[in-house]
Amino acid sequence: MAPTAFNKQPQRIYILKSKEALQKMDSVHPCRYGAPMVILVCADKDAASNFQGGNSYLMDGTIVATHMMLAATDIGLDTCWAGVNDVEQTQKVFNLQENIYPICFLDLGYRSDDFKSLLGNKKRNSLDSMINIL
Repeated sequence: MAPTAFNKQPQRIYILKSKEALQKMDSVHPCRYGAPMVILVCADKDAASNFQGGNSYLMDGTIVATHMMLAATDIGLDTCWAGVNDVEQTQKVFNLQENIYPICFLDLGYRSDDFKSLLGNKKRNSLDSMINIL
């Protein structure tokens, strides 16, 4: 379980495993990379916490997705976060109610032997370039 604002737990998780569900994903996003299963992470805007003039549904859903990625990696699966490019089209294709906001797709599977990163040889930034101690 992942933390959510005031423990409202607005996340709504859809497991895309059938051929039909995966084809729907392919119709709204090009980045499945042959994954045999995809998790569509959504949040119910009406169930999320309203605080400080905002709603927590995006933060809550993002925290949940991140925890799922870490858990999948911990058991040896590879994941790829694919943001939702067209919210309205994704809601339509997956028959989601208006209050159910699609946040991301998480591709799940095992990396192929001939995997080549889209980033090439790009190295990660050093921690010193991102962290400031005050």
